[in-house]
Amino acid sequence: MLLRALLAFALLGSVLATLGGVLCAQEGLRKRTSKEAIVKANTSKEIAEAVGTRIDNFCASFQAFYDGLGLDKKSDNKIVARLFDTQAEFEQYFRRTTGEDDPPLAYFDPSLNALVLYDDEANVTLRQTLFHETSHQFLERYTSDAPKWLNEGLAEYFEGWRMTPEGKLLEKRVNLFDLVLLQDWLGGEKTLAPRELVAFDDEHFDDYAKQHPDLHPYLHYATSWSLLWFSLELSKDPKDKQRIVSFLKELCSVGPSARFEVKDWNDLEKRWKEAILALQAKPVDAQDFVALAAGYAQGDDYDTAAQLYQEALAKDPKLPGVQFELGYCHIRRGYVDEAMECFTKARALAPKESEIPYWMARNLLRLDQEHQDGADPERALALAEESLALAGGASPAVFELIAYCHAAKGDRAAVDRTIRKILKLVGDEDKPYYEELAQRLKGK
Repeated sequence: MLLRALLAFALLGSVLATLGGVLCAQEGLRKRTSKEAIVKANTSKEIAEAVGTRIDNFCASFQAFYDGLGLDKKSDNKIVARLFDTQAEFEQYFRRTTGEDDPPLAYFDPSLNALVLYDDEANVTLRQTLFHETSHQFLERYTSDAPKWLNEGLAEYFEGWRMTPEGKLLEKRVNLFDLVLLQDWLGGEKTLAPRELVAFDDEHFDDYAKQHPDLHPYLHYATSWSLLWFSLELSKDPKDKQRIVSFLKELCSVGPSARFEVKDWNDLEKRWKEAILALQAKPVDAQDFVALAAGYAQGDDYDTAAQLYQEALAKDPKLPGVQFELGYCHIRRGYVDEAMECFTKARALAPKESEIPYWMARNLLRLDQEHQDGADPERALALAEESLALAGGASPAVFELIAYCHAAKGDRAAVDRTIRKILKLVGDEDKPYYEELAQRLKGK
């Protein structure tokens, strides 16, 4: 479970942007259809079908939720997903099509009208992110006019639920990171009031971080979640739940002219704040610690994230992916020896995962450190070649890492041979980058 739950992945973003390639180009897309989903993937048939089954089960939970609110569907649109075999090719697609540098774990691509994600069967956070993203498409069966605060609030509401690996509901739970974040800000002098949130148009919601640089960049999501959780799960006044239900029904019937009406914001916000602050915001099991660690890593607080990953391992030493994520945090903190120790343990738990030896090799080359003191290109090359074999033998990104290893050894001929292999794999638009890279590496 490569819990790259960083959602933004600041380091990986800069690293793979520098790499200019992906583990392997997405070729051979095949379409698999399940009851609720169309999955277009270059993964194995078994993986694509497992994702389709997971989406089917997610939809069953969504259907039960909306049936409980008394909403009537307008359509039965399929949930469309584009599934990449590796995280790297997913991230390359994201950068190429959006022009942005910080890929999430999964997202909705309007140009494809599809969820876009990558395969990692054991990744709990990726599974919950898929649950979040699927909820957006499912809501389209009822209305396409929900304002962002409601749409994202519902998605965050669902994302907090505990699900099985197959996508079945185990327990409705709070969104723990949202709760911790919100409680922290509610205790300070500045926060985001619900009345301000619901006044945001979609553009303001999307541009929130720039509009409100004095607030946490995720606070609008946490506040959206809290307003839904309070109204649907906490409030003792049935009018609060009915207000959400009525708004959803009005959106279904009259669209964007629907209005979220609150007669007394002072009373609502007072009861909302008291109820949210009264909730227990402490992790209980290993997955809770992972969820919190992911949130802190998203905000580049790798010290806190590392501590939380360590606490997750204390609860469950074999929880898949946590050793890898802890190693990744150590790289971000500049602790290369500690990172290698974690990656070694991660590899013992997941020996067929190509990304682990890839990052071990990068770490041995010190590519992500300010200084390359202590670099070991021989060991790095051996690990990079192992990563290449696990990735199928045709990965521009791993070949590039191999070229860096040869450059560190001073083998210019090997750099040339490796770059030629890359040029046979990439499109014309990427060739100038690799040709320039060859000259740069040979100049070292």
